[in-house]
Amino acid sequence: MALTLQEQEELLALKSSVGEQDIAPEVTSGLTAEEEQELAQLKSETAGTQGEVDNSVPELAAAYAAEIAIGEGGRLAGAAVGTAFGGVGAVPGAILGGLGAGAAGSIARQRMLDPEGDLNYGDVVASAIINIVPGAKSAKIFKNKALNSAVSQGAAGAVLMPAASVIETSIEENRLPTVEELGDSSVQGGLMGGGLGLAGSALGKAYAKYAGIDRDQLSLLYKSGDPDAKILVDGVMKNAREHNNEVKDGYKDLRLAIKEGSMDSKARLEELQDQSGGGQYKNKDAKLKVESEAEDYNLESRLAEPKIQRRNSEIEEIVDLDSKWLVAKADEMGVPAKELSQSVNKYLYSKHAIAFNKSKLKRFKGDGAAGISTEDAKAYIKNFESTKLNVELDNIIKSRKELSNQILDTLVDGGIYSKVKAKELRKIFPDYVPLNRVMEDGASFKPGQYEALGSERSVADIGDNIIGNLSVAIRAAETNKANQAFLRLVQADVNKKSAGELLTTYKPKKGDKTPDGVNGDSIVNVFIDGEKTAIAFKDKRLAQAMRGQNREVVGGLAKLALGYNRLIGQMYTRFNPEFVIPNLFRDRSEAIVNATAKMGLGEGAKLLNPLGDMAVVRRGIFGKGKVSADPEAAKMDAIYKQFTEDGGSTGNLSSSTITNIEDGIKGLQDRLNQPAASKARDFAKVWDNMNAVVEDSTRFGVYRRGLDSGMSRKEAALAARDSSFDPLMKGSKGGTIQAAYLFANPAIQGARNFLRSMRKPKVAAGVMATLAGTTLVIDLYNQSIDPEWKEKMKAANGSSYKTDKSFTFVRSKNEDGSLNTFSIPIGYSIAPFKKVADYTQQHVIQRGIMGIQPSQAEMDKTLGKDVAELGQAFIGSYNPMGGSLVPTIMRPWTELVQNKDGLGRDIRPSWLETKNISEVEKMFPWTMETRGGEMAISFAEQLQSLGYEVSPENLQYLYQTWVGGPGQTTGRLFQIASDMFNGKPIARNNRPILRRFFGESSAETFAARGYDAETIENLENEFGTEQQKGTRLARSTFTEMQSKDSNAERMLVLQNSLKANPTLSKQILKSVIKKTQNKAAGVTSFDSRVKGLPVAARAKYFIDKMDTMPPEQLGQYLNLQQQRGVLTKAVVQMMQQSQAFRDKFQQR
Repeated sequence: MALTLQEQEELLALKSSVGEQDIAPEVTSGLTAEEEQELAQLKSETAGTQGEVDNSVPELAAAYAAEIAIGEGGRLAGAAVGTAFGGVGAVPGAILGGLGAGAAGSIARQRMLDPEGDLNYGDVVASAIINIVPGAKSAKIFKNKALNSAVSQGAAGAVLMPAASVIETSIEENRLPTVEELGDSSVQGGLMGGGLGLAGSALGKAYAKYAGIDRDQLSLLYKSGDPDAKILVDGVMKNAREHNNEVKDGYKDLRLAIKEGSMDSKARLEELQDQSGGGQYKNKDAKLKVESEAEDYNLESRLAEPKIQRRNSEIEEIVDLDSKWLVAKADEMGVPAKELSQSVNKYLYSKHAIAFNKSKLKRFKGDGAAGISTEDAKAYIKNFESTKLNVELDNIIKSRKELSNQILDTLVDGGIYSKVKAKELRKIFPDYVPLNRVMEDGASFKPGQYEALGSERSVADIGDNIIGNLSVAIRAAETNKANQAFLRLVQADVNKKSAGELLTTYKPKKGDKTPDGVNGDSIVNVFIDGEKTAIAFKDKRLAQAMRGQNREVVGGLAKLALGYNRLIGQMYTRFNPEFVIPNLFRDRSEAIVNATAKMGLGEGAKLLNPLGDMAVVRRGIFGKGKVSADPEAAKMDAIYKQFTEDGGSTGNLSSSTITNIEDGIKGLQDRLNQPAASKARDFAKVWDNMNAVVEDSTRFGVYRRGLDSGMSRKEAALAARDSSFDPLMKGSKGGTIQAAYLFANPAIQGARNFLRSMRKPKVAAGVMATLAGTTLVIDLYNQSIDPEWKEKMKAANGSSYKTDKSFTFVRSKNEDGSLNTFSIPIGYSIAPFKKVADYTQQHVIQRGIMGIQPSQAEMDKTLGKDVAELGQAFIGSYNPMGGSLVPTIMRPWTELVQNKDGLGRDIRPSWLETKNISEVEKMFPWTMETRGGEMAISFAEQLQSLGYEVSPENLQYLYQTWVGGPGQTTGRLFQIASDMFNGKPIARNNRPILRRFFGESSAETFAARGYDAETIENLENEFGTEQQKGTRLARSTFTEMQSKDSNAERMLVLQNSLKANPTLSKQILKSVIKKTQNKAAGVTSFDSRVKGLPVAARAKYFIDKMDTMPPEQLGQYLNLQQQRGVLTKAVVQMMQQSQAFRDKFQQR
């Protein structure tokens, strides 16, 4: 490193004064202590200004604050890591972390203050050394005293540890701290040497030479090539680089942990690949290069899950057919269906037992390895066939044998068994059925790749075994196919070096032990044509992700909440007729954007019309087995079949929160063993199929356009799954998240796909231009009908959520000013961008067209409001918690307490909340006009008779929350029936499904908002507060008056109170007079409360008192109440008209 001429001169002077061990001898002898202090201060200030870039106080504050944050953070992190891992300990950890972070902080500060300047290596070393002392950097961060004073109280702080205060001097003097200042234990003990990669003695020698030296001087010595300076500086710089790498890795791991937990349980594996899906997803920082589709693990893994679901769905269909046929046959034969099912299972078991027992004679040392003797098995077969049951039940026997045969076929297809091995097994066991045994704890053996040994234990039900083993085989096979792709990826020549940093592979043989240095938890076995290859990951988290073991199992209260959310979710989606059709438009709008990002605008735009795709999917679902006579339709039907086989379909999973079909295998086993017809199940199946037509039509549209654009079948299937949100994608903590927040996963996955598409500049520009153009045309058209249309479409609370989440067209304007509208829903992820586009066309484009230039004051006035609304729109669309941190299961109760629903609307009339009236009467005026409202009022009154008061609005809110779409649709149908019976017109907002598209704005709501509800509320609050204040002052005035002995003194108190509160003087005077009269009449405060009741309420009060008060006290009490003016003539007359009074009067 070349030195300038000036630096060379300074170096010569320095070397002549330093020698080998220390700085130049003292030259300030003879100065007084005061003079020495002044000189030190002068040196400090001079050093703080020479050779530095001229930076302002804020710039310096920011730079030094950054240094402190980096340094302190690294030291604390080092202490934590040192304690948690490896037994290093907190103190060594803090030193190791502190050195690197201190150096990194100094480098960051120097670059912030002078980006182009040379580094001061002495400063880097000093900062590294000083940073190992807790709080030292917060002591005196500036060399200039004035700057230090200005900033230290803010960014740096003032609380120092004892060791830090000792270090202050070295910081002020711009030098390295002495060994004594640091303390012998840290430097000479070798801990700091470990941090620099040196032995403690070598460090001690190097550091002792320069301890106390000026930072600039150390930097010069390093640049000149001084060996000891080089030891120090190079060691610290190396530590700084390592610290930066650790920080970078730490952030990366944190990001991966969040992604793995919330978005994708296989995120760690996904990010190893440089691309997936033919370039649909790319990662430039990936370690492994995907050169062919056969190596695309992420692609195979993503498509494995839907293929598993499809196969299990096919099992369900077979079981349903089996069950229906067996129930019909049982009715025909007059035998219980369960008995017939069990007899078939035992017949299949007996046939396999003969061959199984024969093959295990030697190993089992006798007959009966199948859990039944060969003799008994033959006897059962003979009896079964002699009654012709094998003929009568032939369909069921063949169906169950076919399911059993699929187990081995599936394992062969997945590569777990070779075709040769399968052929050998089929020859030995022609009537194979799985023989899982019943264990003492009720569990059964799980199927695996091992040789059956035989057992005397009872065999579990054959039907259970067939369904359970086939389901496990399907998952094992599809998972193994994906793992084969990963094995090919890491074995590719281009990836061998990078793969070696991640894992090792070997082919274990039977009986081999795990190799030394390999953790068994880090191994994943992959089978190719029955031959096993072990992948041993160096990071076991990769193995856990590949095996699916990182997925959290939900239990306890979370499991209860998950069940609740699934049930509520079905009400809002699966069984909600008003969800499916509007959701078609939402899915399509997002699919157009996502497809455009993957295959271009031309193919994406073809998704605008859903009708053709819906027709194909409808034939595929409801016309299975039928071949269309139309060649073009037949071609589309074949493509749809490919679509489902390739994993592009979601079935009906995306429109509901039902459990995965695989999770319902136990239910299938029960149905197989106890066949029964179920109209409800048949209805649910038809309903689900109708939903699937809508759900799959968008994905099928993306699939076939993907094929048209040149994608492979698998690539097109992946594009289809990510056209909106993939219901099978979730993070390792997905179950817990779903248990807390109902629609969290759809929000996460949908937003992830859409924002990934919007990261492409061309896509984002096209989307924003389209949205701005569309909203401009709609706005100008609607304004031609009513310029105030946007205001009229807002909710009572001023929210524009109706127009934010749809394209709204004004059809006409009614006489009362209300509007008839038609709305097209858009995707939730698009909504905030549509709002941005709407603001753009309204505030920029339209003003430009009309030549309107608002003043700066007008722009400033609306800016804050606009920014807040846009921010709220993005938060509302991309917040997986749905706008509230409160978990879904608790949200109804917290919203009832707050009197605000999820959209911020009042649940009960806010103006009645503080009224002292029954909860039953706290309802909106229009509630009693609806059928649902009448029922809620009736139920609330029944509860009141039982001693429970509740608002009818609360009951309606809970009903709508818990029964969702089906309940609300049923309520609207009742209302329609009631209106038709009474000859009333059917309101648009009561027409199921159509109401989601055709609507009407409320003239009353618009007029109410015109009165500025916020101002009215503020005035009411102000007036109410003043009234309460007057009441309080009157009470205190009257109390003070009563403490005076003479009337003159009392009047003086009153006059002073009236003068001090002129605006309330009339209220105070009236109240004081009233209190004086009441006292004279003996009226108590309680009497006053009764007197304040309406006449009817007072009558009821006295009738109740008559029922509870002894007769001998009653007359005196009533006379007293008459004298006090509480029991008036009007109250007596009201009492006499009451039947309850007459009954009590006759008794008394």
